[in-house]
Amino acid sequence: MTSGITRRQACLSAAGSALWLATRTAMAQAFPARPPHLIVPFTPGGSNDVVAREIASGLQAKFNQTAVVEKTRSVVLASSAVVVVLIMLCMVATFTGSVLERRRDFAVMKALGASNQTVNFLFASEAALLAITGSSAGYILGCGIAFWIGKANFDAAILPQPLLLLPVLLGSVVLALIASTAPLRLLQQIQPAGILRGE
Repeated sequence: MTSGITRRQACLSAAGSALWLATRTAMAQAFPARPPHLIVPFTPGGSNDVVAREIASGLQAKFNQTAVVEKTRSVVLASSAVVVVLIMLCMVATFTGSVLERRRDFAVMKALGASNQTVNFLFASEAALLAITGSSAGYILGCGIAFWIGKANFDAAILPQPLLLLPVLLGSVVLALIASTAPLRLLQQIQPAGILRGE
């Protein structure tokens, strides 16, 4: 066993030294090096705009630089569209898994005389109820987190917007019903005799 430094140890040591020097250089720079930008995705004059301007004045006093409030609605709309598409894909997968997992139960309902419309209505109602429950919990949790972030970081409370609750609930129900169309087609193809026989 030799006591010399291996090539790997030398490379790691050099990389660590370079990283330390880079962080020391970055820490020596004044923060922020340029005016901070706040992104407010809503129209001017609203409550969000007022809160953003209060935060900007607080940042200006703290860092002794002007804070620029930018309105970049397109970025927020694009990211929201991506989130909605991902939510739709997750709901389709969840509802399809639910139909496949419970197809024996649906077959029993059909064998006992339930029509396709009745089974579809029950499944769509379940999807809508799940959407209402999830969006309500998400709204409450989101309002709480936004309030906490505003108070903890900016000393300004971000208050809940109760007028947004109804559109959020309706939008969630519509998305859930759209996402349940493919699983409903699977549900209509369930043949009670074959499933109850174990096919």
